[in-house]
Amino acid sequence: MPDVPLLVFGILSIGFFDRALRNNDLGFWVATGVCVALGLSTHYRFFFLPRSGNSISLFLCPSTITI
Repeated sequence: MPDVPLLVFGILSIGFFDRALRNNDLGFWVATGVCVALGLSTHYRFFFLPRSGNSISLFLCPSTITI
């Protein structure tokens, strides 16, 4: 049963994260945070999704990284 909400929140969080990176709009960042929080409250395996998304974004959008 928890796999369906996990999938829904995973897809939503990836979509909102992509939009937030492209538009840099506060609403998309908040929506990403809400979807990640709901996904984490659904199942502990959701922990790996944001970490992998951050790793992928490092390779796809290296120009957004400031050190």
